[in-house]
Parts: sequence; C-alpha cells; structure tokens
Amino acid sequence: LQYATVKKIIVGNDPRLHHAFPSAAPCQIGQEYNFGGVFLKVLYPALGSDLVGNNGSCVVRIESSAGSVLLPGDIEAAGEVLTLDENLEADVVLGPHHGSATSSRESWVERTHAGVVIFSAAHKNHWGFPNQRVVDRWHAIGATTLCTGTSGAVRVFFATTKGAQLSEERLRRRRFWHQPPESSSGCY
Repeated sequence: LQYATVKKIIVGNDPRLHHAFPSAAPCQIGQEYNFGGVFLKVLYPALGSDLVGNNGSCVVRIESSAGSVLLPGDIEAAGEVLTLDENLEADVVLGPHHGSATSSRESWVERTHAGVVIFSAAHKNHWGFPNQRVVDRWHAIGATTLCTGTSGAVRVFFATTKGAQLSEERLRRRRFWHQPPESSSGCY
C-alpha cells in the first residue's frame, strides 16, 4: 500500500478499536466508496446498533468488473442474521470469525455463492479454527477453502477473463521443512 493515501478510517462497534483509532468514524450500513471502478459498500452494522465486539464488526463487500470479495470481519450468527437482506454474493469470502463454530450459518453461506473461502487462522491454533463443520458447509456449496495456517499469505488477483486467481505464499516459496496439510480444512 505504499501508493495509497489513507483519507478516512472506519471501524466496527468495538470500544478497543475506537481507542486505538480515535479519529476513526464508525462503519455503518450504506456507506459507499468508489475507487476508480472498484466499489466498496458497507453492508453492516446499522447506525446505532448495540452489538459490540465480534458482532459489531464491519461487513464490507468490494466489487469491480473483474470480481467481488466479501469481508465479514468477526461476525457470528447474530450478525449474520442481520445481513441476510444484503447482497452477500462474492467470488471470494474471508471466512467470518476465522471459521469458528459460532459463524458461517448454512443460510448465510448459501447466500454468498462463494467460489473461494479463506480462513485467517494459525496452524494448529488452540481455538480449532476453522471448525470442520464450518468448512463442510462451505464445501457443500462448492467453495474451495484455504487457511492461512497452511497456505501462508493468500493473494487474490482478479483478471477480467479468468476471475479470481490465487497465490499461496507457502506453496510459492516452499521449503523442505514445510509439511503438506494434514486435513481438508488445511489448518490442523
């Protein structure tokens, strides 16, 4: 992001975030931004929402002519229910709440029509993220799942004719000490 100029920071409904970024504005449903044909829309939370912490996360959909990404932050089932009336369809989804058992309800997963889901979760993390039942829900809609614990950094590129192209840093820079994934979810 060395070429980006940050003009505005928006954060979810969490006192820790407002303390860390005192000049930040709260994200709220309906905020829209256009960055030269790349559209960012905040889908959640509603203004005045009393949900805080995980369910106070910003839910953002980014779209261009080449593809779309859904960033649901750490929302869990209570937050997911409140977003079901929004356009959740996306080529790539960042798994809500790292793939916890309290997120990715079946109805929400189905609404995304995701082709790829990326779980931000450390290898053999003590929370067991992503939960295998959650991974199975994504597989049930035909999504490919990746986990940063085994993939390393995942880069997503959109080409106008090919859709989402992925690059897994751990595979790209494979070393002899890197072991192959031990489960279908890729984090354990």
